[in-house]
Amino acid sequence: MPGQYYLSRDETIVAVLGSGVAVCIRDRAQGLGGVTHVLEPETTQGMGSSLALPALRTLLEALQAAGAQRDQLEAKLFGGACPRGETDAIGARSLAVARAFLREAGVPIVAEDVGGSYPRKIDYCPADGRVRIKRLRDLRNATIAERDLSFLGQSADGLPTPRYCQPSRQG
Repeated sequence: MPGQYYLSRDETIVAVLGSGVAVCIRDRAQGLGGVTHVLEPETTQGMGSSLALPALRTLLEALQAAGAQRDQLEAKLFGGACPRGETDAIGARSLAVARAFLREAGVPIVAEDVGGSYPRKIDYCPADGRVRIKRLRDLRNATIAERDLSFLGQSADGLPTPRYCQPSRQG
């Protein structure tokens, strides 16, 4: 879910992405890494008003608290699609915020698979940095887009919907 993160050394982390962006950061020497899912829903005026920044900061702080060394970090970015052909570029804004955050934090982006019109499923292995990507071209329902819109406080028909938080599930 957007705004949540997960850390691991030996587990594969799975994320399904529509317009959201998975930011995968790992310490390549220790094989410790994590993923956060970010959405930047509206045009912001500078990095200070970003909704994605708290998730990115929390992931970086959690990695460092678990022993990751800043000079060993690398990042990979996935997602940021426009799965319904929307003209409002939520994915592009989310990518821009993630890239700017990583640049300011001094974390190099070593790979990315972003944009386009298809949702993605990723399997990320922090131990060695491998990622398996599946583009969900034959998606027959709007579950991913509806989840993104729900997080953003909108419905598919543009009407406001209640915002809610779900507890993080690990394991």
